[in-house]
Parts: sequence; structure tokens; C-alpha cells
Amino acid sequence: MKKNKFLIWSILLLLIVPVLFGVVTYIQEVNKEKTYNATVEVSLDNLNTSVYSNPDTVEKMLSSRKFLSSIEISNIEQVQDNLVIGKNNDWVTIGLEGSEKDEVKKNLELITNKLLKDSEAIYNNQVQLIENTIDELKNSSPTSEKTLETEQFLYDLELKKINALKAEIQEPITVTEVGSNPMKRAIVSGILGFALMVVVIIVGVLFVRRK
Repeated sequence: MKKNKFLIWSILLLLIVPVLFGVVTYIQEVNKEKTYNATVEVSLDNLNTSVYSNPDTVEKMLSSRKFLSSIEISNIEQVQDNLVIGKNNDWVTIGLEGSEKDEVKKNLELITNKLLKDSEAIYNNQVQLIENTIDELKNSSPTSEKTLETEQFLYDLELKKINALKAEIQEPITVTEVGSNPMKRAIVSGILGFALMVVVIIVGVLFVRRK
């Protein structure tokens, strides 16, 4: 009789506990505050004299209070904590996490637009400087000793001007929800509950046998 009751209870536990584990986990995941991650990929300018051509410098600048204070971001500390900069040669991937989807996207747009605007201003100055130098060299009257050196320098400047690339967005801003699927987590939790009950039942069987 005791064995029959034990068997019935074991079956009930194997059926009920995994379901309870799954239901509780599903409810928790559904009600949990959602987190969103916005990312954008930007190629930097290729003028080595510009601070905006160095990914390390760009990383420090974007996460600085001075930079963030210059745009319409109120929660600066929170943005600093959740801002992630990935560096790859002359590219940077800017990522920002937050609980509000629209706010995360807006803040990342502000950061990106400010970066591009400041970078373009310096880029234009650099290109203008190259053009002015080229004009001066073309209008000057070099001596015969410096003609070859001047022509080489002029060629290098014109090549630099032709190949000059300013900072641009390569992959537009995308916003994704961070976190796993509630149903998937519920299934995993149910499996763990089932495994736990199997262990409990095995321990119970060994205990009964000893008696």
C-alpha cells in the first residue's frame, strides 16, 4: 500500500513540479523589465592628422562628460555606464543599452550625429589646408635644386586629397531586444524541475528500501 502511494506521489511530482517551474519562469520572464541594445557602425576619416581618425581617441571622447554634455542627453551617467565602443582599425561600433527603446535610439542618434558633425568640420579644414598647400606649391617658383622634391611633395598631397575619406555611417542604427525567449526559458526551467524531481524520487526510493 505504501509503495503504491509512493508511486502515485512520484508520478504526480514528475508531472506537476516541472509544469510549475515552467509557468513561474515564464511569468517572471514576461514581466521582467525589457532591455534594448542600439548599435551603429561608423567608418572614421583617413586623415591621420585628425583626432577623429583614431578609434582610441574617439572612444575616450564619446564616453566623456564634456562630449555628452554638448548634446541633449539628460541621463549622462547612465549613458556613460551603458555605452560600449568596439574598435576595428578605422571603424568603430557604438552600442548603447537601456530600458526604453525610443530613448536608446534617440540618444545613439544624437551621439552619432554629433560625432559626424564634429568630424566633418575638422575633415573639411584638413582638406582645405591640403588644397591651399597645393595651390601655393603650384604658384611658387621653385629652384632647380628643389624641383624634384617639390613635385614629389605635390604629388603626395594631391594623392592624399583624392583618397581622403570622411567619417560616415556604414551600418545604420538598429535596435534589438536583449534577453532570451520566455518560452525557451520556461522549457529549460521545466526540464530542470523534472531532473530535480527524478533525483528526489531516487533518494526517496533508497530511503524506503533501507527501512
